[in-house]
Amino acid sequence: MIKFERLPENISHLLPNVREYLNKHPKVVFAYLFGGLARGRVSPLSDVDIAIYAVDGADIVQERKDDFQGEGKEWDKLKKELGIK
Repeated sequence: MIKFERLPENISHLLPNVREYLNKHPKVVFAYLFGGLARGRVSPLSDVDIAIYAVDGADIVQERKDDFQGEGKEWDKLKKELGIK
C-alpha cells in the first residue's frame, strides 16, 4: 500500500541535498540511510529511511518546518521531493 506518493524517479539524485542539509545542521551528530534505497533496491512500495542522531533535545523536523515558515511553496516542494506528507 502506498500511503502518500511514489518516490520520484530521480530520488537518488535528491539524496545529496539531504546529506548537504544534515552535514550543515549544527545539532546533527550523524545520520545514515538504510533500507531498500540504501541497498539499491527501489520498488514501487519503497520509502526513504534515514536515521538521524542529534544532540539531546533537538527537533530537526520541526526546525526544518520553521525554516520554511511563511515560505509555503518552498516547504511544499521540499516535502514533495522527499516524499513527506
